[in-house]
Amino acid sequence: MGIGSKKIAICVDSSAGFDAKKYNDVFIVPLLINENIDGRSFSYKDGVDITCDEVSKKLLDGSTIKTSSSIPGDIISLFDKLSSQYDEIMCFTAPRSISGTYNSWAIALSANQYKNVHLFEQTMVCAPLEWTIVDLIKARSAGILTVEFVNNYLKKTYGKKQIDILVPDLKYLVRGGRISKFSGNMVSIFQLQVTVTLTDTELKKFGVDGSVKRAIKRVAIDCFSELKKRGKVKRIAIFTNSVCDPKYDYKKFRDLVMQELKTYIGGGIVIEEHKLPPFIIAHVGPNYVGLAMEVV
Repeated sequence: MGIGSKKIAICVDSSAGFDAKKYNDVFIVPLLINENIDGRSFSYKDGVDITCDEVSKKLLDGSTIKTSSSIPGDIISLFDKLSSQYDEIMCFTAPRSISGTYNSWAIALSANQYKNVHLFEQTMVCAPLEWTIVDLIKARSAGILTVEFVNNYLKKTYGKKQIDILVPDLKYLVRGGRISKFSGNMVSIFQLQVTVTLTDTELKKFGVDGSVKRAIKRVAIDCFSELKKRGKVKRIAIFTNSVCDPKYDYKKFRDLVMQELKTYIGGGIVIEEHKLPPFIIAHVGPNYVGLAMEVV
């Protein structure tokens, strides 16, 4: 659906973390999860060949996991197919602050000169990226989805979404090269809790606390105090993972987060529960608890 009789497709990479069958005329291009086993490299398509639980288990078993952008051939094949079936194709990828995927898509588009494919630069992953897609689906159903509408929407919502992920074990970030081995060792020695924060402008790697409870409280305070200055709470999501190291009680993490949320927002807002997509778990590890929020 779209303007008048126009058919409009929406494409997004797998950093959004939802199933392609969830929405009509929405297509997902998987990122790659790469595993090294005894010097041999194996690649899995994120969300297709490997799930959140499977990548979590591999990490817990000691596998070396890294990620990479979508296969250029997959991008081009999808655009070749959709460009003949749809009048317009709107595309969104993981932000440049955490991935080179946007550049890969841009190269694929410029090399093939698709006239009806539009690539937009946005700044979120996981639930906040899915929220963007949901809003654009509603605009498409209303017949108002255009390139201008998307640009205005992204401008209007800029600075109003945030993700905070508490990572009690930094070895996976160290293994993936996201932080130095020295920093990881210092955090481990002093038994500190680290929060990774993704905003519209940057990926902040550190927010350090001495206990899980204090860290969760600070995550809630940081996420809410900053965003609530900019508007009214519209949507909230929490992220937990049942496939984690037994010493990290994810149910306790979840309950602590929910407790802090009730302190700050009261009732009236449905709190969505998600897992991080494999692409993100590959970097932060399976032991996490996260919070995302959007204001209007």
